[in-house]
Amino acid sequence: REDAMTPGGRGIGAKRKRQDGDVLSIQIESQDVRSGVAKEFKEAHPYRHCVLKDVCDEKLLRSVRKEIITNLKATFKETDIYKVLQTGDLANLDGLDKDSLGQLPQLKRLRDVLYSKEFRGFVESVTGCGELIDKTDCSCNIYPQGGHLLCHDDVIGTRKVSYILYLTDPEREWESEDGGALALYDCIGHPNDGTKKLPLPDFHPVKRILPTWNTMAMFAVLPGKSFHDIEEVVVSDKPRLSISGWWHGEKPPEGSEKATLNQILAKKDVDEESAVAKLDRVDPFVKFPSAVHAEGWLSADDISHLARFINPEYLVRGSVERIAEKFVDESHIQLYKFLNDDLVGHISRYIKERDQAEGMFKSEIPKYTSGIGDSWTMRGPTHKQRFLESAGDGENNVLVKLKTDCFGSLAFQKLVSCMTKVALNSGRASVRRFRPGLDYTLAHSGVETTGYQLDATLCMVEDSEQWGLGEVGGYDCYMVNDTEAKGPNHASAEVYSEAAEDDDETVTLPATRNCLNLVLCNEGVMRFTKYISATAPGSRWDIMNEYEITPDDDEEDGDNKD
Repeated sequence: REDAMTPGGRGIGAKRKRQDGDVLSIQIESQDVRSGVAKEFKEAHPYRHCVLKDVCDEKLLRSVRKEIITNLKATFKETDIYKVLQTGDLANLDGLDKDSLGQLPQLKRLRDVLYSKEFRGFVESVTGCGELIDKTDCSCNIYPQGGHLLCHDDVIGTRKVSYILYLTDPEREWESEDGGALALYDCIGHPNDGTKKLPLPDFHPVKRILPTWNTMAMFAVLPGKSFHDIEEVVVSDKPRLSISGWWHGEKPPEGSEKATLNQILAKKDVDEESAVAKLDRVDPFVKFPSAVHAEGWLSADDISHLARFINPEYLVRGSVERIAEKFVDESHIQLYKFLNDDLVGHISRYIKERDQAEGMFKSEIPKYTSGIGDSWTMRGPTHKQRFLESAGDGENNVLVKLKTDCFGSLAFQKLVSCMTKVALNSGRASVRRFRPGLDYTLAHSGVETTGYQLDATLCMVEDSEQWGLGEVGGYDCYMVNDTEAKGPNHASAEVYSEAAEDDDETVTLPATRNCLNLVLCNEGVMRFTKYISATAPGSRWDIMNEYEITPDDDEEDGDNKD
């Protein structure tokens, strides 16, 4: 157990008899301590890990915390997978000038001890991971309110053991409702063999470890198995401060082909019929009987049908021609107040009732099972995406009915063709719900466009300026997959890859109430929907329509979304 103790000052977390000035409090030389930690580590579920208590000398760690807060610069970083303040690699402390290093004496002492031969020997002994090399790889991380790190397995290069040493406020105990827990995921069971598990994380974690002052969480880095995330910090005045890093081996771990990074980079499973491929799937396009290319204008019957759903301003030929002109120039456009008022009122009541019933306005992380049922099911795998999807018949779901009756109609496809000047060859559609504090999609090669593609996504959220500011996530981001340009080993120190710079190759569209987003993509574009913060004013609901297309001749050499 994490709190296991034995009489006489022995056992996990036992303090050592020390002289003033020692860095560690835990007695790493003790065979009793090593045996206890090794037992906890080996027997832990869902994979090998442990939590050490009272790791450092109390006075020293308080000094380290003060030095970090006062003298270290942290840079704000946000990508599809995380939102965090992070310092540079603490290995670089050795390169500081004398005056700068003089401001961080206790931090350097602590770092040197954690990567010393003696402490590495302790880690080797309790984890059974084999020999660890003399390589420093760590940084300070601050997760303020809204900070998070989504599900991954930590496998990059030669990492063998991950650790997090918590330096949260020692005067204020961290509570479960504050968020910020290290959450550990089990793998999904093989559907045809109960004795095996797939290299895919389950939809929800099976264990949470709170970031308690002067404790260290430590776990084995296991490809396709050591899945974990850092829950969003929901408390406003208790930043989650830690030193986190890795101890490395001589070579990458066995089974690295199952690692999250490789799954993210892989375009598709080699065996499309495999159990992994069935769970980690991208729905296929359905070819239309013939290409939809509106020549001229919509028929009276088309307009009559669409008027049941769509704002009449978008059914005026002159308005659509102006939309098309702008779309041809920019390759993306947001059409505000797209549905008519009566329908929007009906949809708003539907989504608000469900969000209120499930506690989505409480600014706290809801239950992982919230919203499941009545045709809504969870969609994963969690290291790539998590959201609810509805495949019901529409009788009790106004969004499913809208997808079928409006967006699934030939009249709507003609309207889209008029607005974008492209021919629609095939399509697929889904109704999705992104719950605050839980859901997201990540950019990965499995969703990379393989040719020209047009997205037409209707977004529905509560009317709030929070969405437009981007602070609560929920926005769609389109970016070029530049893995080949940067190389397959390009990865950030924290997880995998930094987000694209703000340039002409990235388009970000905020979640907006009753808005249709039209985006034209060339080959090699990835899309993600940013994690929805627990502080968001409700869920993001959408109807995502994707089309394989043929652009007009004058578009083929133009500046499409790239």
